[in-house]
Amino acid sequence: MIDPSELKYMIKLLDDPDEEIRSRIIRDLNKLGPKLDSLITDQNIFLTHTQRVIIDSIKLRFRKKALEDLVAEISIKDPTEKELESFVCALSEYLSPFSSGEKLKARLDEITADYKESASFLDAFSLSRYLFKVRGFTGNIDDYFNPLNSDLNWVIEECKGIPITLSVLLILIARRMNIEVSGCNFPGHFMAWFREDEEIVVVDCFGGGKFLYLEKMRKTAPDLYKFMKMAVEYDADDIEIIERMLRNLVLAYQKRGDLEQSDYFSALLTMLQTDIITDSEM
Repeated sequence: MIDPSELKYMIKLLDDPDEEIRSRIIRDLNKLGPKLDSLITDQNIFLTHTQRVIIDSIKLRFRKKALEDLVAEISIKDPTEKELESFVCALSEYLSPFSSGEKLKARLDEITADYKESASFLDAFSLSRYLFKVRGFTGNIDDYFNPLNSDLNWVIEECKGIPITLSVLLILIARRMNIEVSGCNFPGHFMAWFREDEEIVVVDCFGGGKFLYLEKMRKTAPDLYKFMKMAVEYDADDIEIIERMLRNLVLAYQKRGDLEQSDYFSALLTMLQTDIITDSEM
């Protein structure tokens, strides 16, 4: 059993010139599992570049396993169960060694609290305006295929992302206050939607929170209205949103020529075993 109090001395040995010593320390650090990251943080251990590379590779191994286990678990659950937040937390940890699920949840809580304090009336309409007009979340046009656009922690930090992560941000904040906001699985461009009295309002989160009123669309753009109405009536559940996020990552890594990562997310997608076929959007 490893004594956590010895951790800082063990980590120093990662710089030892003896490869056998380094290998033995890496094996021991692996035994700490997911606790390793928090132990380093709690003990305020400074890492050299070499140490950081090794520690990040150990962390990635466990974060990869956690993401795989979660996707496998989600694949056998009832699609009405709310699994979206758990997934985006695990995905954020995998995509960035500096991220954590706790940090992401804390940021979602902070945004929720700030919205509650600033809004005079809490509903989907004012929440959308707060996120996309006041906080300024918008589409990442300049770096659209960056995989970090699928990391909600990074999206919150940068105030920009792709259609689905910006929509997920709106959905997760809304859920914290029992406000009804759903995903709109529109081909090529994921959006969110809610009801305002008897009117259905679609939110183009990538377009700076632009509101699209379904009834007005029926009169001004009847062809587009048919597709939009079908997307709204379908009401994407958490598993379908997760599936679409995985498809986006498959495409994003293909664009970067990173076939290993593309194949990895393709394998996760296969785990979900869904029959829904949608375009990669983002």
